[in-house]
Amino acid sequence: MILTGRTPRLRVDNYLHALTVVTDDDVDAKMVAAQFLQKVKFIVSIHESVLLNVEQVQQKQRRTYAARKGK
Repeated sequence: MILTGRTPRLRVDNYLHALTVVTDDDVDAKMVAAQFLQKVKFIVSIHESVLLNVEQVQQKQRRTYAARKGK
């Protein structure tokens, strides 16, 4: 933001938009519950993806470090 003068649009912004639920007073409670469960499953899948990405990066860093140190 400091360099460009605008707020960057990040991948997480798309996820947050997908988590937004618009409801009104006439909505069925079962429909709202189903939407909520769908959002929870979506969040769980995001967390699994993040964990996988972190593990992959850590493994890559270990290999790079070992290669530099000659191990």
